[in-house]
Amino acid sequence: MKLKIVNIPPYTGEYDITPPYNAREVNTFKIVAGVLPATFAEAVRNRDVGVTVAYAVIALKRAGQQVDPDAIWEGWVPDDSAPASVGRIEIIIEESDAVPPPATQEQRSSGEQTGSSGTSGNPDGDSLPESGQSGTGSPGSAASSASDPSTSET
Repeated sequence: MKLKIVNIPPYTGEYDITPPYNAREVNTFKIVAGVLPATFAEAVRNRDVGVTVAYAVIALKRAGQQVDPDAIWEGWVPDDSAPASVGRIEIIIEESDAVPPPATQEQRSSGEQTGSSGTSGNPDGDSLPESGQSGTGSPGSAASSASDPSTSET
């Protein structure tokens, strides 16, 4: 999963934002977006702009940059009808980012395999739910998705 920042200096560029997210990154969703892990999926479905800003902060920190979240909040215009010269944030999902659906309760009880090995603190491997989240503000665009830190331990 990639995050592309356009026209928000000095952050313009493409960054990796592939899960899993560590505890500090999950906490970033809480601090920057005001979204708790238990309500993350709902915030993504509602296209909460704070979640996209949190993704940007996480991506920039992973790239070793000093990040001023206010510069991202103030520089980004989450409106597809805005001129191309304004700040944009796009979340890009690659085919290799696809995750099999999580095991059902019945499959977990019977020990059936779902093709997912899971991740630390996330035994279901449920890290990329369908969401309709768009980094540009348009629901359901091809560049839309988000991860679900509600399954991560904090």
